[in-house]
Amino acid sequence: MTDKTSSLKEFREFREKMNEKIHASGNLGIRRFFTLDTRAYDEGALSSKVKELLGLIASMVLRCDDCISYHIIQSVIQEVTDDEFWETFNIALVVSGSILIPHLRRAVVTLEECRELEINNPEELRMQGGDEGTHSH
Repeated sequence: MTDKTSSLKEFREFREKMNEKIHASGNLGIRRFFTLDTRAYDEGALSSKVKELLGLIASMVLRCDDCISYHIIQSVIQEVTDDEFWETFNIALVVSGSILIPHLRRAVVTLEECRELEINNPEELRMQGGDEGTHSH
């Protein structure tokens, strides 16, 4: 296992552990929000692929590195091409300005990690995609 794979694995494991604790709270409002988040990315008038890219742009504009990583993973699973990623990154950069550049750097690292998994360990990449079928970050 490479350091890159390890960082994605740690990201997934932390997300799963904390989501489990959050769900265990039994808070109805939080559970509803997580369901809403999951369902928002289902196929509809827009494809799941397009919705992931929209989520990626929003996450980049808001400068949430965890969400950026999550949407990159989901987008790779949805077979987003590198050209599509770069156009998406460009839109986010135009909207956000230079303050986004450090987050863009980390996004590129995450994309490289996902592409490495896609080639060398596609099953691990699919595992990165989510816990128990939920989309929630």
